[in-house]
Amino acid sequence: MSVDGTFSSTALITAQFLLAATGFLAMLLVPPASGKIMLIPVMAGSDSRLPAIAVDHGARLVGAGPFRRSLVVEGSRSALIGTVMRAGGLILAAPPTSCADTSNASTKII
Repeated sequence: MSVDGTFSSTALITAQFLLAATGFLAMLLVPPASGKIMLIPVMAGSDSRLPAIAVDHGARLVGAGPFRRSLVVEGSRSALIGTVMRAGGLILAAPPTSCADTSNASTKII
C-alpha cells in the first residue's frame, strides 16, 4: 500500500510519534480518580487557600510537592477539581514517591 504524494512516510512516522508521546505525557499528568494528587497554585494568593480547600473537600494533606508552594494531598479528583481550579490552582498527578521506609535509622539498603 502506498502513500499518496501529500504526506511522506517520514511525516507520518513523525506524526505517529508525536501522538504517542502526547498520550504518554497525558497519562503521566492526569491525576488519578482517587489517591495522591498534586495541587499547584498558579494565581496570586491561591497558595494560602489550597490547603484549607483540600481539607474542606475531604482530602488529607500528605506533604509539600516538588514545585514551589505545591502540595500533595490524598483525596478524590472529582471532589477537588472544580473548587481548586476556581481558587487558582492546578491539579496534576502526584510524582511517585520512594517505597523505602526511612523512618527506622537502623534500616540498611544493600
